[in-house]
Amino acid sequence: MGARVGIFDADVYGPSLPTMVSPENRLLEMNPEKKTIIPTEYMGVKLVSFGFAGQGRAIMRGPMVSGVINQLLTTTE
Repeated sequence: MGARVGIFDADVYGPSLPTMVSPENRLLEMNPEKKTIIPTEYMGVKLVSFGFAGQGRAIMRGPMVSGVINQLLTTTE
């Protein structure tokens, strides 16, 4: 059928996806040619979470959080 499945953890303040699963590659990667985010994968399921961004905890307010979530949603392969 060609369907693709993934999990998007939109909790920027306390992402739980990194503690629920343990993928081999725990960091999101960038595709420099397409300028997109390559999600990490666990058991065939693509995973995107701010917790995989490698930045640790962040102190952000509404507009900045919206921007981060929007970027993760729109630029992920």
